[in-house]
Amino acid sequence: MHLRHKLIPEKTVYRILLLCILVLLIYYPAINAEISLIDDLDMVNAMLNTETMSFWNIFIPRSAGGGYYRPLLGLSQYIDNRFWMMGSTFMHLENILFHLVNSILVYFLALRLSVRLSFKSDSLLPLAAALVFAIHPITTESVNWISGRTDIMACNFILISVIFLFRYRDDAKKLNLVFSGAALLLSLFAKEVAFGYILALPFLFSLTRSDAPQTIEPMVMSARKAFHPFITFLLFYSVSVIVVLYVSSYWSVLFLGCCYLLYSLWLDSGRNSFQVTIREHFAATSLLTLVVLATLALFFVFRKIAFTSNIDRISNTLRLIFQDTSYAISIFLGAAGFYVKKFFLPLPLNFFILEINPLYDLLGIAVFLLALWLILKRNTISALAIMGMCCVLPAFPFAFGTIAWTGYAERYIYVASAFWSIATTLFVAQVCAELNIQNKLGAIVNAGVFSLLIVMAIITYKRNITWQTNMALISDTVTQNPRQKELRGLYMLALIRMGDLKSAREQYRIASSLHSIKYLESFDLNMAGIEASEGNKTEAETLLNKVLSDSRAKPLIALQFYINFLENELSIAKDPADIMSLQNKIISLYNRSYKLNKDPFILYRLGQIYIARKDNQAALKMFERAAQTYPPGSMYGDNSSKIAQKLKNKMQPL
Repeated sequence: MHLRHKLIPEKTVYRILLLCILVLLIYYPAINAEISLIDDLDMVNAMLNTETMSFWNIFIPRSAGGGYYRPLLGLSQYIDNRFWMMGSTFMHLENILFHLVNSILVYFLALRLSVRLSFKSDSLLPLAAALVFAIHPITTESVNWISGRTDIMACNFILISVIFLFRYRDDAKKLNLVFSGAALLLSLFAKEVAFGYILALPFLFSLTRSDAPQTIEPMVMSARKAFHPFITFLLFYSVSVIVVLYVSSYWSVLFLGCCYLLYSLWLDSGRNSFQVTIREHFAATSLLTLVVLATLALFFVFRKIAFTSNIDRISNTLRLIFQDTSYAISIFLGAAGFYVKKFFLPLPLNFFILEINPLYDLLGIAVFLLALWLILKRNTISALAIMGMCCVLPAFPFAFGTIAWTGYAERYIYVASAFWSIATTLFVAQVCAELNIQNKLGAIVNAGVFSLLIVMAIITYKRNITWQTNMALISDTVTQNPRQKELRGLYMLALIRMGDLKSAREQYRIASSLHSIKYLESFDLNMAGIEASEGNKTEAETLLNKVLSDSRAKPLIALQFYINFLENELSIAKDPADIMSLQNKIISLYNRSYKLNKDPFILYRLGQIYIARKDNQAALKMFERAAQTYPPGSMYGDNSSKIAQKLKNKMQPL
């Protein structure tokens, strides 16, 4: 007996199954990928070694110098730790499944929006939009990088929020609006990109129930009406570029953009008077301004609840923005041009993008004017395009290079690519419908789309292969950024982990010849490790002392590295004098380290060293302090209490 699908049409079920199969096949290599040396390894070690992680600490850490507030990311890592001990296979599989969920959500959102534009409900448009997003090369970084999960999770809830919002627009059921708001809140807990989505909400609420009459219509416009907006755009763009090149002030771009907006409003006023049109858009602008202010307030409220203070990187970035606003505008325009280009032309794919070509500023001017024109269109496709741009806005301050370790990143447009994929697909379908493309010409268009999807799938699959090993990824990144000293350090570390010490020495030599505005201790630390492994203990200790003297900041990593080196020497030392000398050095370094991080394990380890030296009085003091410092129920805290009690009993006179 043939069973029909009551909740989801039969064709939709098959298309979703096809989508699932393709995504899993293309991203299968990521399942067996190594844990990335960049961020992922530190995150895994931190989770495995923490004893104080709790649900409350995840959502309200109340830590000083707070950076990102992403509790859902912390919650997912907490679950990874509890259920499969941070196993890389499971964590990579999670990323793929989260991305698959997003691809399915893009399908359902595109299905709903294609109906709004009067396309047939059984058309292949939703599947095409979902495939463009699912296998787009720009998504590989977020999917393969475990730490990139934050983009995928934020996209999960943003897409859910948008789907429920459009359901509310169609049926006016307030429950859908409640679900949309709840999903929005969860997206805010995943990543700051959700604040950009909030900025796009006025454009979604300004849409009518259907914009089909304005978008799907015969091509009967006069040549003047059809080409006048394009000519106007080129005129304002050309003037903006010329003024910027001669005046070197990007404020002129904003001024000319306002002029372009007013002129476009005058052209679109139609039957209404220009004053009425201005009043209508002034109300929308006022609403958008209120949304922006509310978004900023919400951002700082979240941070105030979660952290006791901000990190210096945020305040430094704000200082840079207001010190030279014209320069800040140029940075933002360049970022806008770069990210839009990256969506339509993602190659070459690069994990480390510190700087971009200044010519992207000129492309950014075109993107800025196009965004203004799209705002005035107030239809489904323009709203999707603007929504994508709003989701990129939170990444613009990163371009200053003061917040994150890279100024630009492909993962920053993961969420935007979901909306741009739908907008691009619907736009191409709309143009084909307006031009009445059918038969042979239609077959050519379909073949072109199919070929494009195949090319994207091949590029994405190859990029997933590159992400499988640290060596392949870092080697590729160094090839694209040969002058970046920090990347040489990562390459050196990857070579050391592979046992290729000769090549690691060569990277150290190359890195030493490259200029850097700050001292990078990792090179000397890694080189010290190489020297120690080859038995050159004097050279290793010389490098470690160099790191401690040159690290003007708090040298916690260098101290721990030096302590580990000395502890290893202590474990094989036989001569009593050597043992005493090594213990003295370790005690000194441990005391220095404790002043910086207040880690109670240092007190525990010092107690052990004093016991080995038969200094029970000093050992008792260390174990008592450790017992008082560790939280109740801690294993080391309980052990410290037991050892302290034994020492007291031993020291009591008979």
